[in-house]
Amino acid sequence: MTDTVKKMDTTTTATKKAIPKVPEVLLKKRKLYADLKAKRLRSQVQATKNKKYKRLVIF
Repeated sequence: MTDTVKKMDTTTTATKKAIPKVPEVLLKKRKLYADLKAKRLRSQVQATKNKKYKRLVIF
């Protein structure tokens, strides 16, 4: 977990040096995409939890 955070930090600093300002439109698109991805992941996790719960109820 910490490794991924470190990697992300290095990339953000590198991009900031290369590009001083990222257009707001791109940031919004990126946020929307991230939100969508997070929603999918959350629903996936919930589905697996529900499956486990159903198994417990059946047996």
